[in-house]
Amino acid sequence: MRDIQNQFYIFSASLSVLDAIENQRRTSEVISLLDGAGVKYRLVAGCYDNTEEISFVVGAKWDDMVHYLAREYNQESVLFVDVCNNATLIYNDQGKIQRLGKFQRTEDVTGCNAYTMDLKTGNKFICA
Repeated sequence: MRDIQNQFYIFSASLSVLDAIENQRRTSEVISLLDGAGVKYRLVAGCYDNTEEISFVVGAKWDDMVHYLAREYNQESVLFVDVCNNATLIYNDQGKIQRLGKFQRTEDVTGCNAYTMDLKTGNKFICA
C-alpha cells in the first residue's frame, strides 16, 4: 500500500455489533458516496480489535470527508498514516489520538489483533 506515496486514512463503515448483511449495506453506501464525490479509494480487508471488516484507504486530502463518514457510520476511530509511515489512531468523539508506531508490511499476521490486507496484492500491514 505504500505505493500510495502520500498520507492516507483507513476507515470502515462496519460495526462489530451488526450482521454481515447490514455491514455490507453500509459499505456499499460509503462506496456510492465516495464514487459520487469523485474520491479515489482502495478497498482493503482490515482487522481491528480482532474483528475483521472491509475498510477504505483514502488520501489525506479528503480529511474532512473521512471524518464526516466515520462519525456518520459511528466509527470509534480512523487510522492516519503520514508520509513517514507513522500510524496514528484518531478517535472521533474524544479528539484523542494514539500513536501506534510504523505502518509496515509483514508476511504473517498470526496473533495480531489489528492488521490491514491489500485486496489487490495480498500484502499485509501492521502497526509496530
